[in-house]
Amino acid sequence: MNICLIGDGLISLTLAKALINNKIKVFMYCKNNKKTSNNNRTIGITSNNLNFLQEKIIEIKKDFFWEIEQIEIYNEQNKEEKIFNFEEPEKILFSIVRNNDLYTLLSRNLEKNNNFKKIKIKNKSFYKKIIKNNKYDLIINCDASNE
Repeated sequence: MNICLIGDGLISLTLAKALINNKIKVFMYCKNNKKTSNNNRTIGITSNNLNFLQEKIIEIKKDFFWEIEQIEIYNEQNKEEKIFNFEEPEKILFSIVRNNDLYTLLSRNLEKNNNFKKIKIKNKSFYKKIIKNNKYDLIINCDASNE
C-alpha cells in the first residue's frame, strides 16, 4: 500500500511513523523543508497519549518531557483564592514536550526508513499530478494552508 501525506507538521510526521510501523509506504509532500528553530514552544500530552506514542509510534527519551503531577488555578481578583486543584496522588496528569524536539525525533527516525520518502512541492500543479498518476491508495492532507 502507498499512502500520500501532504504537509510535514507533527500530525503528519506522527501519522507517517504509525503507517511505516505497519509496513505501509509513505510519500510525504511538503512546501519547504521545515527547519527547526530554537524556540521554546511546547505541547501537552496526556499520560495515556504519551504511553500510546511510546508503545505504538516512537520511543521518547525521558529527558525529552516534563511530567506534570498537579494543576492549580487561582482567582484573578484574589490571587490567594484557589479555584481548582487538579491532581491524583502518585499519578502523572500529562507531560510537556518541546515541539521542536518531538519534530526532530520523528523526522530523523523517518529519514532512516526505506518506506518513507519526503518530496518538496515545487508548484501548485503537483496536486493534479498526484491525482492523475493514481499511484497512491490514499491521499491525506495534513496541511491546513494547503488547497
